[in-house]
Amino acid sequence: MKAAQDEQAKKPWFKQPWLWFVLSVPIASVILSSIMVTVAVVGRDTLVSDNYYKD
Repeated sequence: MKAAQDEQAKKPWFKQPWLWFVLSVPIASVILSSIMVTVAVVGRDTLVSDNYYKD
């Protein structure tokens, strides 16, 4: 049991599975929010004309 803990402790920080598990939520929220901002800016609504009866 001690050997497994020593092996786990010797791994570099980026190979720890709990790190990626904890960081997955903030990373996903940044990616999804940037996608939603892009969709909101690109798919803007058109302006309503003042005299829509003549259009």
